[in-house]
Amino acid sequence: MQWLSGRRDRIVDKQARDLVTETESFLCGSLADLFDNPTCSGVPHWVWTNVLAHGTTDDLRRAANASADGSLSPYWHRARSFLAAEVLAVADCPRSLERVQAATLVPLEHQLASKDLVVMGPAEWVTMVLAGLRSYQDSSPPCH
Repeated sequence: MQWLSGRRDRIVDKQARDLVTETESFLCGSLADLFDNPTCSGVPHWVWTNVLAHGTTDDLRRAANASADGSLSPYWHRARSFLAAEVLAVADCPRSLERVQAATLVPLEHQLASKDLVVMGPAEWVTMVLAGLRSYQDSSPPCH
């Protein structure tokens, strides 16, 4: 019976490590990169918003310049690259990125994660994010 206990402990340890890895990726904005691989069944649509909602300026620059080569989801990568550049353009003054993320992108990420959207492609996602960014721009004071 001890071999069974040791096996169970290894499974629990792996699950705990996977949870920690996924949590760190979520908080750092790199969750889509974690899921975009051959061992996963696909990246949920809301996950593509993760780097926009939690990434640093450097993370967004990398996402804006990232290549979709070799990706399992090239259209989503291209959409994310486009939106990362748009977020950087909206957040063009100091500390503005954090304000855009808190006011628009984190709520949008949560909204997308909580909705059971049957079909959402990159074009619909781009439209939603751009609408949120436009709304933010219309309601926020100009940078000085």
